[in-house]
Amino acid sequence: MSRKSVKKPDYAKFEANRAVKKKNKKKKTTAIVSSVIAACIFIIAAIVAVNVLSPSVTAELTSSAWIPEGAKNASGDEVEMSEVYNTNYSAYQGSMSFSDDGTFTLWLSPGSPDDGTHSGKYTVSASDKVNLSFDNGTNTAAALKQSNGKITAVVLKYNDYEITFVKQ
Repeated sequence: MSRKSVKKPDYAKFEANRAVKKKNKKKKTTAIVSSVIAACIFIIAAIVAVNVLSPSVTAELTSSAWIPEGAKNASGDEVEMSEVYNTNYSAYQGSMSFSDDGTFTLWLSPGSPDDGTHSGKYTVSASDKVNLSFDNGTNTAAALKQSNGKITAVVLKYNDYEITFVKQ
C-alpha cells in the first residue's frame, strides 16, 4: 500500500495572512470613520457660518421702523409722495414696521397714525421677498433690496404705485 503524503497546514503562514487582513481592515475602518467625522465637522461649520455671518431677514426687518423714501407710478416714473395717498396734502408721512410675531403695520396718511393705519400678517418667502396679508383680505408682496447682504429698502406695491421704504 502506498501512503499518500498529506501536507500539513503551515500555521505560521496562516496566522501571518490573518494578521495582515486584520490590519488592512482596521486601516479601512479608520479611514471611513475619519471621513465621516470630517464630513460632519464641515457640515456643522457651514451651518454655523450661515447662521452667524448672515443675519436672518426677519431680524433685519424687525430691527427698526421703515419710512417712505420715494414712489414710482405704474409707468415707472418717480412721483411726489403726496400723490400716492392723496393729492390734496403736501405734508406726507408714513411708516411700516414688522414685529417678531409675524404681524406688520403700514401707515400711509397725511395725518396721524390713527388716520389710515393698515395691519396684517407677513411671511418671509425668500431672502428678497415678503408676502403681506392685510387684515381686510388684500394680499401683496414686497421686494427686499439688498446691498452687501443687508436689507437697504422694502419696495411695496400699493395700488398703482411702488413705494420704497428705508430704515428710519
